[in-house]
Amino acid sequence: MPKNPKVIVSNHYPQLVQMALHGQGPVLGWRQMIDGYLEQGSLIRATRETAAFGGGYYVVTPKGRSMNRAATMFKRWLLSQDERIDERIGA
Repeated sequence: MPKNPKVIVSNHYPQLVQMALHGQGPVLGWRQMIDGYLEQGSLIRATRETAAFGGGYYVVTPKGRSMNRAATMFKRWLLSQDERIDERIGA
């Protein structure tokens, strides 16, 4: 427990963003989560530096088995969201 009772400690990302929006300190932000706030001027960049950690998300389907219509539609939608994010961040 912090010695100063006015100090708020959190490891919940949405709460950290809200704290930064309310002027309670800086936050390391994920572009997809904070770009809107940067565009509105609600948050400002402290530096031009960025960090990329690689990684990613994968769509995995059963080998040797076709997907049903709902799964196919979901996969198409999910992949289209990835393209929209790429356009938004200039990737």
